[in-house]
Amino acid sequence: MSERHYRVLCERDGGHWSVDVPALRLHTFGTTLSDAGEMARDAIAAVLDVPIEQVSVELVLQCGEASRLN
Repeated sequence: MSERHYRVLCERDGGHWSVDVPALRLHTFGTTLSDAGEMARDAIAAVLDVPIEQVSVELVLQCGEASRLN
């Protein structure tokens, strides 16, 4: 089983987090940052047709929030 790891760009947008996966040209969202990460994993797994357990993401906050989360 090989893990697929993707960089995910997250930006606060009103009451939710907007999420982009540039490598796959995907966009999704979540109500919390944790939810946004899970939605990104789910979308990536669906596009690649692999189990979600094989997908990991690195959340990168946009718009002046310089911290990176794993």
